[in-house]
Amino acid sequence: MSKKLEELLDREDIRYLIKNANKIEDPEKYRREFEEMSKLLRKIDAPFKYIINRFRLPIKEILKYLNLDDILVKKGCSYIGNLLIVTKLKIDHYVSNVVDIVCNKDTLHEQEKTALEYISRYDYEFLPSTTFGFVIDNKLIIPNYYGIYEYILLRLNNNLPLYIILGAEGNIYIKKGKISETIYFEDPILISLLYKFYRSHERDWYDLNMYEDKNPHELKRIIEMGISENDLEKALKLFDKKDLEKILSRIEEYMKRNPNTVYQGLISIVERIIEKLKSKYK
Repeated sequence: MSKKLEELLDREDIRYLIKNANKIEDPEKYRREFEEMSKLLRKIDAPFKYIINRFRLPIKEILKYLNLDDILVKKGCSYIGNLLIVTKLKIDHYVSNVVDIVCNKDTLHEQEKTALEYISRYDYEFLPSTTFGFVIDNKLIIPNYYGIYEYILLRLNNNLPLYIILGAEGNIYIKKGKISETIYFEDPILISLLYKFYRSHERDWYDLNMYEDKNPHELKRIIEMGISENDLEKALKLFDKKDLEKILSRIEEYMKRNPNTVYQGLISIVERIIEKLKSKYK
């Protein structure tokens, strides 16, 4: 352990944050401390690890046991990412066994109560905040997530492990060299699609192809509906100009291989976000 990291971890405020990572009401208050942690974690190149059995499976294997609509409160919370897209398109596709639910701060408590009432028929347990984090000297794990949240392990009847992450808007993720904020979108499906292009892992390209192959008409309808002004404003917190330019180049790259793709409709949405960004910083 470096001397600077040792000094940081000896500080009372940092020890408090690590110990209470999932019980911090106002993480924004500690932004400076999180940025300090992030910079040092990058400097020592601390490995990121998670202590769960994470894998992909057909969504129908989850739907045998769970009605995803019944877990979610009616307003103020949403699934995000691949799971959200697959359920909206109503397609049979592979999803992660880690289910992310993001809520606004006012709804998180109700969401936790609703989820626990629904899953009480199964064996479940709460997991510690160190389930995901950075490993120091092969023993100490510094959580990478701070705010109000819960990690829940749910064991379905086929012994399938399903992990539910309940997180509030405003929570902060620590990465090596930077921090990011959890954002609640009223309708996050378009943002989830844009993030697929932003990340551009091999798995993301595969998913994007499958969405279009399996339900192009619904996908086109969703894209043509566009993005609300509220979600457009929040997108500025998630993507900067460089990120948006990267997304545009990835969409154009996809279009070269698939000239008639419905994803070309995303270009106007990205351009709207860029214009909003420009007007904000004039």
